[in-house]
Amino acid sequence: MMNNDKTVCMYDGKRMTVTEYLNKPGVKSFESQLRKLAYESALCNSDGTGVDGSDLYPPLREGFPTHPNRRCTYFETHVLPMDKNLEADYWNVFQGGKVSQSVMTGTCKRCGQSFTKRSSNQVYCDSCREYQDKERKREYYHRTKSE
Repeated sequence: MMNNDKTVCMYDGKRMTVTEYLNKPGVKSFESQLRKLAYESALCNSDGTGVDGSDLYPPLREGFPTHPNRRCTYFETHVLPMDKNLEADYWNVFQGGKVSQSVMTGTCKRCGQSFTKRSSNQVYCDSCREYQDKERKREYYHRTKSE
């Protein structure tokens, strides 16, 4: 496993470590979408190794696609074109640019409206999140009240 603090990459026109790159807004969501697409393509086993018996499949490595030596041409030409927004962001980041806002949009699990995510795990828009928090607290109260 590589040491992310010493590995240098280009992002948004600046040289930085992979750890710094992963802390930039939208990057974790972008990388998780790339990993999901790689797993769905069936080019890697469940443990992340390549189906050809190689080490970790390149699109599953942290910091992919910021390093040219981590490229997978089959992934770039056959799998990535299935998602046009992700493909555009991939090539932008590969060339030293940054992730666009399109990666940080989601659909609210409760109301179905589109919203801008603040983290990759966010599933509710702001107004529904407040409602869900109250509902969760209410359920917790009733569950623990009888004890």
